[in-house]
Amino acid sequence: RFGTASGQTSCTSPNVQQFTEHFNKDDEWLAEIGRRIKGCIRAETGHKLVKVDLRGFHARMQGFLAEDANYYRLASLDLHSFNTAQFMEVADKDELLALDDNALLARLKEIKKQYSHERNALVKRISFLNQYGGGADKASRILGIGSYDL
Repeated sequence: RFGTASGQTSCTSPNVQQFTEHFNKDDEWLAEIGRRIKGCIRAETGHKLVKVDLRGFHARMQGFLAEDANYYRLASLDLHSFNTAQFMEVADKDELLALDDNALLARLKEIKKQYSHERNALVKRISFLNQYGGGADKASRILGIGSYDL
């Protein structure tokens, strides 16, 4: 179907384009179902299915359009972990951009591991909400800080 905020196609009932990767602890049972469903998908004889992962595409495009080299660089490495460092006020948050790509990627992996819940359940969701034009009221509900009054 069409009509997403980003102009991408999407599927429902079931979503055959992608399967959830991140689960709330109460929904871990879905991971096994996803693995089993993926195991049923086969290409016709003489054909191949190709999985394409355009990881960071939306963020990279934002960085490109904004002509912001740092944003594009972070989108290519791990923008969500960088934003998590800012959100969680990690001690070295202001020095991260000075690191070379290898050192920055290693540090972002540490941040991702240390703050996985905050990164995946809060920061990442707010980042996507912002990219797709979501409002302050929904962001405040995601963060659990109540309703935002305009």
